[in-house]
Amino acid sequence: MNPEVQKDLQEFWYLACEIDAIYHQAALRVGLSDSVMNILYTLSTFDGTCTQSDICKLSGDGRQTIHSAIRKLEQEGLVYLEKSHRKNRPILLTEKGKLLAQEKVLPLLYAEHAAFAAWPRQERQELLRLTRKYVEGFRENLSRTQK
Repeated sequence: MNPEVQKDLQEFWYLACEIDAIYHQAALRVGLSDSVMNILYTLSTFDGTCTQSDICKLSGDGRQTIHSAIRKLEQEGLVYLEKSHRKNRPILLTEKGKLLAQEKVLPLLYAEHAAFAAWPRQERQELLRLTRKYVEGFRENLSRTQK
């Protein structure tokens, strides 16, 4: 392995972990578990409705973890599953859930927005382009090595 590339990759890994740690601390500060924060965050960014699959895909949390957290939120009257014949029913925030999300998640969304908005649009677009390029290359190379 190229030592220069390895050093850069270590810094990239560190920064990714640092971002995860920021989200974890934000959840702890408002008294939520990471999985509950991820559910409320995802529901908040999807206008209060999405599926369990959406939450798993976007949060990176496992299906069972999200399922258990949704059941807990349902028991607390914060979310409900839409009546549907589909296997993957939409999950919606109740009024109580919307208030909790406004109180606990909205400050996080505002902080993210402010951090991103401080950059010129060109820099934001460049970050997104390069991150997509990394994700695609990583996924492609990993699938090659796992065959």
